[in-house]
Amino acid sequence: MFDLSNLNDFEFEMLCKDIMERKLSVTLNRFAKGRDKGIDLSDGEIFINHMIQVKHYINSKYSDLKSTLKSEIEKVKKHNPKSYYIFTSLSLTRNNKLEILKMFDGYINSISDIIDKNEIDDFLGKKENTDIVEKNYKLWLCASNILSTIQNQNIFIDCNEIIFDIEKYVKLFVTTNSYYDCKRKLEEKNIIIITGEPGVGKSTISKMLLLFYAGNDYIVRYVTDNNIKDIKKTISIDPTKKEIILLDDFLGQHYLKLNDNQPNELKTLISFIAKNPTKKLILNSRITILNEAKHSSLIFSSLMEQYEEENYLIDLSKMTYLEKAEILYNHLYFNDLPSDYFENIKYNKNYIKIVKHNNYNPRIIEYVTKKSNYETTNANNYYNYIKSKLDNPESVWEDEFRNRLDEIDRIFMNTLYSLTDIKIENSILESAFNKRIKNHNRDTTLNSYENTLKRLSNSLVRIIYDKNNRYIAVINPSINDYLKETINNNKVEKNIIVENSQYIEQIIKMTTDLEKENQIKEMILNNSIFDLSSTEYTIYFYYIKLITIYNIFSKDIATNVKEAFINFCQHYYFGFNSIVIDFLEKGFIDYYDLMSEFNENIKFIIKNMATDEINLVYKWHNQKIDDDLNEELIGIYKEGYINAIIDYTRDKINEDLQQIVSDEIRMIDLTDKSTPEVDEMSESDWKDYYIDKYYPSIKNKILDTLYDVIEEKTKDLPIEINDEEIDEDSIFYYFDIDEAIIYDIEQSYIDSKVKSENYTSPTTEWDIINKMFE
Repeated sequence: MFDLSNLNDFEFEMLCKDIMERKLSVTLNRFAKGRDKGIDLSDGEIFINHMIQVKHYINSKYSDLKSTLKSEIEKVKKHNPKSYYIFTSLSLTRNNKLEILKMFDGYINSISDIIDKNEIDDFLGKKENTDIVEKNYKLWLCASNILSTIQNQNIFIDCNEIIFDIEKYVKLFVTTNSYYDCKRKLEEKNIIIITGEPGVGKSTISKMLLLFYAGNDYIVRYVTDNNIKDIKKTISIDPTKKEIILLDDFLGQHYLKLNDNQPNELKTLISFIAKNPTKKLILNSRITILNEAKHSSLIFSSLMEQYEEENYLIDLSKMTYLEKAEILYNHLYFNDLPSDYFENIKYNKNYIKIVKHNNYNPRIIEYVTKKSNYETTNANNYYNYIKSKLDNPESVWEDEFRNRLDEIDRIFMNTLYSLTDIKIENSILESAFNKRIKNHNRDTTLNSYENTLKRLSNSLVRIIYDKNNRYIAVINPSINDYLKETINNNKVEKNIIVENSQYIEQIIKMTTDLEKENQIKEMILNNSIFDLSSTEYTIYFYYIKLITIYNIFSKDIATNVKEAFINFCQHYYFGFNSIVIDFLEKGFIDYYDLMSEFNENIKFIIKNMATDEINLVYKWHNQKIDDDLNEELIGIYKEGYINAIIDYTRDKINEDLQQIVSDEIRMIDLTDKSTPEVDEMSESDWKDYYIDKYYPSIKNKILDTLYDVIEEKTKDLPIEINDEEIDEDSIFYYFDIDEAIIYDIEQSYIDSKVKSENYTSPTTEWDIINKMFE
């Protein structure tokens, strides 16, 4: 007896496909989104032998099924299959089936071609079809005898608690790669320690693993308080007795309170399980708390190091789009989302935007699909409601920050946010953090920074290694969204961050526009800005940038401005060009007497400018000099213009290269109809053939385009530049024309082989996702 109510409609269709492929010994295909025209499954594209209609009608009446089937009659006649089958999750009487047989007279060959719940149960119950049951994991997870078996076990277990949780989540559960990885590791090692950030599914995967082993005759050992000593008392020493133990949030749901005996109790339990192949142990914990436990107890740290291979970190970044889509779909389907709400998710394929959102998290999906939450908005606004929660998921992280972190952890996270939205070098974060806690009465014999980083690692932050450098970043972008909201609403904390800033970026990020202007002006005028550093640039870069933005003119800082300007001119950073132009046009060169320094650095100043930007600098420079610019300066400007033209031309043609190649190939093929026997040629031969055929004409076309672009860019320059002064070969040989030709030929071949648009086989991840939501 299998509970089909735990399958959504898409999963039920996949089950039917597996069953009919076994029955018919053929490969069946599903029609793509919106193209089925009455077909769910078939063995053909145009000539159809077997056509299967799937109707998942849990909690419906036969009259509902009958009414729907009547609308399918004309579609079946149109396709005219040799045999027509109906699959339904309803239990039908013989008279029901005879009535359906009569409706599709000439298409359904016999009553046995109408497969209802009873036939599905019989088929799946046969030993030779066990693989299909195992493939459709919910069939054995949800087999009614498993939960009742757990409930009837005369063991030390909080039955009601675990049964409630399993019944709640089993319908929503998706067999992600993480689930299979954990299942494989538990099978091989007997022990699995599942860790991860909040909301990724640690407890759900743990309980589904528990249910899987319960279905394979393991006795369950579980208590809500995770009393390891009591659990150990219930475990049999009989080596033939199969048992599985779950310690859910085994270090506590809230901040770690590790007692003196717990590490030793856990050590003996793990050691016993590791040596007994009939025993399995599942542990899970928030990575924050696990790291704190490792820090607090040498025994526990040594134990975790010993069982490093048994540790599995659930990483959301490794979750596929299909897995994310299945989680979303299950929550929508089994929460009985009203059809008008669901239509809003399907509209314009909004579901794709949801699963591709940077802040996607199963916890947020669970939240937005709860009836009490989605009913706060109307159906037409449902996608926007979900997007708003993904964009601003403060409700997801609020409990973690308010109730499960220590003060030092929140200081760490606030400091990280004040420095970056992406990632920051470890040394920079450490410096800023240490300055923040300098007057915090911390125990300086401990390394608060490293301890906190280890504790938060893989929970709220992640460590990135790149070219021997260590960077720190939040583990999920939604954490930054939460921090932004909470810090902006906490003026006291924001002021403390600013007062203890080590880097100029912290002040710029953590202050309002008015606050920023007042504070920066004061820092520049009293020279305290030089007490700060910069995370990305030099402080001199910011000095010039900020006096330019806030129009700071004061003879008292003239010496500092000159020193900063010289340094500024020697380092190119993002935004350099626009700062230079503003600096010139606002009169800073004259006010601070910097013309000599400007002339000495002009080559570097215009080095990375576009022609339009060089024009502005040249015009300003020419007006400031009584006579015309001397020959040396003219030469510098000419070199700058030539480099800018070469860069622009390369980028412009490279951007249009594939279109140029495709258009030219189409033009050649209009007059040259010759076609080689490609199938009889080696790959290198047919590539050489097409390159030889198209290359000369394409080269000429690109050169023509190149000349046109150069002419356009040089015609209005204040300095005359001849064509021969521009190295056209250095531009032309930048392009990979051979590769562009081969790419176009291969794409044309693929396009010619695409099947009729009336039918596609959903083989890619997005095909399956689209089919799921149709």
